[in-house]
Amino acid sequence: MIRRWLLLLLFFCAAPLPALADDLVADLSAHVIRVTTGFTGATLIVFGSMDVPADVAIVVEGPMGQATVRQKSRPFGIWLNRDSFVFDNVPGYYAIVSSKPVNELVAPYIVDANGLSLDAIHFEMADGADAVKAALFRKALIERRMARGLYREVPNGAHILSNRLFRAAVPLPANVPIGIYTVHIYLLHEGKVLASQTMSMSVDEIGFSAAVHQAAEFNSFFYAIATLAMALIMGGGSACLFHKLGE
Repeated sequence: MIRRWLLLLLFFCAAPLPALADDLVADLSAHVIRVTTGFTGATLIVFGSMDVPADVAIVVEGPMGQATVRQKSRPFGIWLNRDSFVFDNVPGYYAIVSSKPVNELVAPYIVDANGLSLDAIHFEMADGADAVKAALFRKALIERRMARGLYREVPNGAHILSNRLFRAAVPLPANVPIGIYTVHIYLLHEGKVLASQTMSMSVDEIGFSAAVHQAAEFNSFFYAIATLAMALIMGGGSACLFHKLGE
């Protein structure tokens, strides 16, 4: 990571930048985030250069999947599912990191078109679905994922260096979903998108945690049997230990 920054700085010191260009060059500190047993989260660094002084907004999203939102009630002191709503193509993680609040940088239609705020995320739903109900469940879904650290907005989280370089830290929590992610970098100036760049990254499980995940996904029956056996062994071992200690 430090080596990349040094090479980037040397390049810009050695070569003058064109005054009227709007090119954007960016990269990631890692294109693969490896999740192992005991994973506590990670930080993805997005960095790059621009040919003109401007602001930066970064969107990290993925992986896509179906999301079911349930509304619960508690009649007679028992929690029950009262209603539910299903959305399709919902990002499991969504973060917007910018050098300034995006509503100060571009018009609302640009924010909406490029997903530069959580309010601009569009979830797919079945044809004929109740729009009022969908709006309520959509709000609930976003709030729940924000509470889990999976959805976030970080205004002033991208730092501009010498009007030509930028750096932004995107936090990935311990519960970050496994899969493919898309990183969008936007160069914003005078209310317009001057340039953009898109790249991909992945969050992969390795080691024991990967084996557990694959077993749960592809061999659910054997995974359930193994989990039950492990619980019985651990429970029996604990009971035996406490019995010996009590003698």
